[in-house]
Amino acid sequence: MTKTKTAETTPRAVAGVRALRDRLAEEVPEFGEAVRLGADAEAFCRAVRQALRAHRKNQHLEQGDLGERLDLSQSAVSRMERGQGDLGLKSVYRYARALGLQPIITFAPSAESIMAGQVGEVDAESLRLAMDFVNDERARLLRTVSNGLDVLLVETVSATRKATTE
Repeated sequence: MTKTKTAETTPRAVAGVRALRDRLAEEVPEFGEAVRLGADAEAFCRAVRQALRAHRKNQHLEQGDLGERLDLSQSAVSRMERGQGDLGLKSVYRYARALGLQPIITFAPSAESIMAGQVGEVDAESLRLAMDFVNDERARLLRTVSNGLDVLLVETVSATRKATTE
């Protein structure tokens, strides 16, 4: 008789796999490091998802409303926000842009590399590039606001002149 997969067998199977993974992590240092890196990557993806969700909520948008902007269903947005595993950069970019945000990714030295004295010139260059990008975006935004204010000023002056000549 074939045993079917039930809610009872899944947790035992998962627990068994986790126990095996933990035992291997203890016995094989390289495997242990890979497990830790995987957990760190998962935590990073979880933090990005939480940040995206917080931005959506701060804009008082429902998942369905954001889904319309992304041409996705509400359930797809929900899966993106609560999912596990890799979070694609294209998905993060599209999600952020749909909220009117510009995602910026920069790389900083890890605590381990700082402690080991492995921080090099590349890190300063990455920081410089990120700052250049931020400054370019700030300049673009200021130009946009300035142009909008110029238009508003011209319209206000025009309306004032029209009102005083009538």
